Parts: sequence; structure tokens; C-alpha cells
Amino acid sequence: MKLFSRTIILSAILSSSIFFTNCSKDRNTEKELELEETTTETPEDKEEPKITTVFSKSSADNTIARLAKKSSSKKASSYSDLPIKGSEGTEIWAYNYLFVDKNGRGVSYPIDFEILELYTPKDMILNNVPTTSNGEILVSGGEFKITATKNGEEVFLASEMTIKVPTTSPDNNMQLFLGTETNGTVNWNAGPTFIQAFDSLKGSTETPTLTVLQDSYSLLTKNLNWINCDYFYRNMIGAPKTSITFSTTTEGLDVNNMKKYIYLPEINSVIGVYGEKSAEIPTGLKAQVVCLTADTDSNAWAYISKEFTITADHKIDFEVTKMSDSELLEALDLLGK
Repeated sequence: MKLFSRTIILSAILSSSIFFTNCSKDRNTEKELELEETTTETPEDKEEPKITTVFSKSSADNTIARLAKKSSSKKASSYSDLPIKGSEGTEIWAYNYLFVDKNGRGVSYPIDFEILELYTPKDMILNNVPTTSNGEILVSGGEFKITATKNGEEVFLASEMTIKVPTTSPDNNMQLFLGTETNGTVNWNAGPTFIQAFDSLKGSTETPTLTVLQDSYSLLTKNLNWINCDYFYRNMIGAPKTSITFSTTTEGLDVNNMKKYIYLPEINSVIGVYGEKSAEIPTGLKAQVVCLTADTDSNAWAYISKEFTITADHKIDFEVTKMSDSELLEALDLLGK
């Protein structure tokens, strides 16, 4: 009897164990299925908000003005201070007896000078002073601006003053050019080739306004402000001409609202481009293009091409890249190198 009871109890325990084991397995299987369903479920991709750069013509103007080369201040207190020298080596033989005030009265020392020297493509570009005369290309030997004041009032030349412009490659074709600034843009026109003078012994004489020396150009000018050593390139070539057309793939950027320049390294000339198409340029010349703009936070954006040869109906399709001030200045320093 006892043996029968034990057998029944043992069978009950074994059945219970099997029941609970199966239930546990079922529950684990359900959890695994739930986990599998959870892990294999792919959440919907969340689309990142698109950030569009806003370019601004006024920001571009302000950014370029911030990076432009600044003039240097000099003072002539006596003849012993002459020549006044600019930071790039321009010499100004500023004798006080050559100057008069706005009323035509003579001026005594001291006289203050502001000298802005633009001898590199970087400086010509950032100061927005291309080397063109009414759209014609000029071969440049250097451009600069000189203003003179006495006690804060502008003074003027009553007679020709000598200015020496440094050069390592003197060119006998150079002439004196004078610049006229209108709405921030400088246009160059040929100045006088000779100065008429009278010598009591020789009578009427002519003195050239530009003399080519071994290491400089010596200029005689009665005009201050914008001055340039140049000559027209059109007299030196016979190649057919073409225009360069500009377009951009940068979203939100209007190519018409950018600063665009063509640099011709063989003749140290910078051409400004206004609109989508440049003025006509001889084919066969080496060139680089520089396109500048800025966003509303005044960050500079630029495209600076590698050197290429101008061909007929040349097209430039570009995309600008954001640059720090130092990166842009360094890139512009490498133009033509």
C-alpha cells in the first residue's frame, strides 16, 4: 500500500516538473520571438534638416574690404626725410615747394602721406583695382595711390614730382597711366608721355614722364591719387579674342553677385568680370580665375582655379568653398606660382 502511494506521489511530482519545464520553455520561446521581432524592426529614418548657405553681396563687399591691403602712413618733416618710402619700396621725392593747398598757396613741412602699393595680383584683387583701361588689357608694372595732407587738409602738386617704382624686370614699353575712381572701381587712362618745359639756354624742351632704369621706373607726375606703370597689351599680339563665361553649381549663389577676376600671370594683369561673361581676351594666354563671395556671417567663400590656357568660347563652371581668412590670403599669394 505504501509502495503504491509513493508511486502515485512520484508520478505527480514528475508530471508537475514536466509541466513547469514546458511552460518555462514556452515562455522563453515567446520572449525570444518578442526579442527577435523587436531587434529586427527597422525604425523609420529621420531626415536631417537641410541647411542652406545664404550668400550676400554686401557681406562679400565687406569681407573683401576687411582683407584688402591697407595704406601706410609716412611723414616728411624736412628734406632729410626724402625720399619717402612705401612698404614695397616706392620712393617719393616730395619736396615741399612742389605742393600747394586748395587756395594755391605754398606749403611748408611737415607734410603727411598715405601710400597704397598694389604690386601683386592678390592686392589688386582684394583692393578691387584691375589693370584695365576702358576694358582694354594693360601690362602692369605696379599700381599705387598717393595722397598728401597738411594739418588734415589735402594738398596738391603745383609742379611735377619724381616717383620711383621698383622692378626686377624693366620693360621699355612702360608708360605713365593715371586712374580715375568711380563708385569704388578704378579705370586707367594713359597720362602724358612728355612734359613741356623751357630752358633758358636750350629753349623749349620735352622730358619723358617715364624713364626706364636698371632697377626701377622713374615717373614724373603732376597728379597724385591713382598712378600706374602700364602699356596696352593689344599692341603686342595678333591672336583671336574670346570671352570667358562663368556659371556656378553652388546652390543659392548668383554668379552676378560675386567678385570675379581673371589673372594673366605672363603679363601681371588682372581683369575684373562684371556679370556672367568677361570682356574679350586674346586666346592662347595663360590664366587663372578667382571668384569670391561671402555668407551672411561674413565667412569668405572662394573658387581659385589652376592655371589654364584660354581657348575660344571658354567656359568656367565652378563651385565655391568656404575658407578662413588665412586660407584665402595664402591661396591668393600662390597666384601665378
